[in-house]
Formats: sequence, structure tokens, C-alpha cells
Amino acid sequence: MIANPQKARAPRRKRADSTDAAVRDVQAAAMVIEPPADMKLTNRQREIFGEVIDEVPKSEWTLHAVRVAAVMAREIDTVETQQMLLIEEGHVITAANGNPVKNPRAGLVADLMRSILATRRSLSLTARAKAGNDNRTLGQRRAIQLGNEGLLDIDDDEGLLNRPSPTFLQPYR
Repeated sequence: MIANPQKARAPRRKRADSTDAAVRDVQAAAMVIEPPADMKLTNRQREIFGEVIDEVPKSEWTLHAVRVAAVMAREIDTVETQQMLLIEEGHVITAANGNPVKNPRAGLVADLMRSILATRRSLSLTARAKAGNDNRTLGQRRAIQLGNEGLLDIDDDEGLLNRPSPTFLQPYR
């Protein structure tokens, strides 16, 4: 088979340990990633959303991934509520005819957990989903990126260190 020389190749991912990547990561660290405005989240769901966002370097978030993370925050909140109700009711309940039956809520909780795990994979929160079978490579890359984002946390009482201006930051794509 002859390769098509005109077929466009996807650009290679830039190295995480390059100077350009460090600058991009520090700039991204100053961004505040919020759920989409049209998605109403409770305070608890916003807290879960923040936890999900913090799992991945900010420079990796796209608009669609942020929306999916907000949906996942809702699912996690729902599964926690359903699990508490399941604990109160028990896994076996009495049917109308008096026979013991499996609590239908147990199936709902199981379905929600499967959905959450699938969503984690689609967001590449699981290393294997992002880097094939190479967990170490992705772990090293994310450690470098999160370390670069942490550079903004350096104590600068005098205000002498140059910081990226929020007006120059590009919104997540």
C-alpha cells in the first residue's frame, strides 16, 4: 500500500518538559475552569466538578470535556444519594405480595457507577485511556504539567515575579 503524501497528519503532542510547555502550563494554571453557564449545578455538584477538573492539568481541558465533567459531577452526586437510600432500604425489600425481592435501586446504583467509569475513560481521567497501556508515560507527563501549574503558587510578597495576565490567557478549547 502506498502512503498518501497529501493526507494531513495530526500535529504531534508537544513534550511536557519543554520550555513552551512549561509556559503554557503556567498560563493555564491561572485560568478558572467553570461549568458551562447553561448547566445548573448544586453546591455539592460544583464541589465534585472542581475535584474532577483538578485531576487533569488545566491545559488539557476542552469545552466539550468541561461539559462532560459537569455531567459526571451530577452523576456522582446522584449515585451518592442513591447509595445512601439503598443503605437505608437494604438490598432486599419486600414486594407487594410479601415476597423478598432485590431492591431496584441496587440496579440503578450499578448503572450509574458504570456510567461514571465510562465517562472517566472518555475524559481520559484513567491513564490507560489516554496513553494506551503506558501508564508511566502519562503519569510522568501529568506530574510535569501539574508541577508547572504549581509554579504560580510560589510566595511572592513583594510582587516582583512576573505572572501571566488573565487578559492574555487563551480560553480552554
